[in-house]
Amino acid sequence: MRDRLHSVFTASIVAALASAACEKNSTIPPEPAPTDSSTPAEPPAEPAEPPAPAQPSGPAVAEFAGDTCDPAALVARFGEAKLAKSYDYVELRVSQLQPDKGEQWKVLNSQVVASFGASCKDPKTAKACTKALAKATSPNSLFPPGAGRMPTSTYLVAQSGADVTTITTRAELVALFGTVDAPVEAMFLTTLDGYAPLCDASKVREVEGGYELLAKKNFNECLNQFHGHLVTVKGDAVTSQAEVDLTKPDDGCAVAGRRPEGFRPAPRTPDSALVAYLDEMHHLEAASVPAFERLACELAHHGAPAALIERAEAAARDEVRHAAGFAGLRERLAATDCGSPAIEVPTEVRSLEALALENAVEGCVRETFGALVARYQASVAADEPLRRLFAAIAEDELDHAALAWDVATWLYGQLDEAARERVRAAEAAELARMTVALATTEPDAEVSRLCGVPGPAIATAMFERCKASLWAA
Repeated sequence: MRDRLHSVFTASIVAALASAACEKNSTIPPEPAPTDSSTPAEPPAEPAEPPAPAQPSGPAVAEFAGDTCDPAALVARFGEAKLAKSYDYVELRVSQLQPDKGEQWKVLNSQVVASFGASCKDPKTAKACTKALAKATSPNSLFPPGAGRMPTSTYLVAQSGADVTTITTRAELVALFGTVDAPVEAMFLTTLDGYAPLCDASKVREVEGGYELLAKKNFNECLNQFHGHLVTVKGDAVTSQAEVDLTKPDDGCAVAGRRPEGFRPAPRTPDSALVAYLDEMHHLEAASVPAFERLACELAHHGAPAALIERAEAAARDEVRHAAGFAGLRERLAATDCGSPAIEVPTEVRSLEALALENAVEGCVRETFGALVARYQASVAADEPLRRLFAAIAEDELDHAALAWDVATWLYGQLDEAARERVRAAEAAELARMTVALATTEPDAEVSRLCGVPGPAIATAMFERCKASLWAA
């Protein structure tokens, strides 16, 4: 499995780097403004001291407790919306793209990830309606990833009778809603700007001219660090009125890999985004040590082959070195002392199915993609010590990803078909969640440059290549 992963990773990174190079070369920098060297420039007058803006008090951290709604969950609630006209059916669709002529993209295949209503229910128009729905694909995305193009597009399809419409722009979405006069409409609009609104109806209220709601927004690629926002939606304008720091304890990093059960990250220090990133990587690597030790013990308890047990023990030793590497890099920045994460790894031995579920999500999905990203960072990180560290880590993480897939193969042989289906469903759900997360998470610019953390376009390009090669049905 290691050789296969190595080949997939190589192809994914080469394709992503080629795509990034094309985009960079196609960008024409603006010409500098003309200057007249014969006349010395006068220094600008000192501006009058502006009055300090009123600072909103903002919500408390406790108010952000509860689940958040992603676009798929909100589409399923479109029955609460007051659309501009009556539609029988609305769906959220994701299309995989492939290059076309020039700089164009074309749809390779599509899948429905959420829907509301019943499609093509009128027998008189059912045939034409079904045909129109099948053709309702688009290479344009309602959720732009930031700079660059993506090899996937995510958009809405609305159907009324035989009329089918694709909705790929903010203006088209506003036209679908008409006046934003329902909470679910306001909540969905915020997702276009990267917010994850809280699902609880008590977290959204009507105000003059629109709605006010609580939402979370990711601000760092690793450990799913969030800011909580008090968001106002008026017309199609979405603005944040207040912000508080949050941490979602049980969500790890979509890039850093396996999230050990019982891990609680330390609070963020007041240092730079780079120091925060190194903190988070150090904490997660350190937490992986007892996680792999637990995996080794559980594999031994269930009678797994000795080779798998030995590889899990070796992975724990690898993570000790990785954590030390990030700690050393952090120290050279003379950062403030960081807190320690809470690591309370459960001692009970999990069932084979529980072990398979965690391994599928955290190992075969997250750890595999984390290993790919580490190898990408080893190629592009601007900071030389970091690039060397990622180069060393990447080889170990490739071994860890291969271990996850080999453990999955052994576990599948121990489970019945019903349990295997539940494991496959959990894996598919995590793939879908990461598809949205990667497309809507923009890393800090300096962290991206120095550490090589990929932005949405590159991350999604690599992820989709992996999906097609490793998880395709």
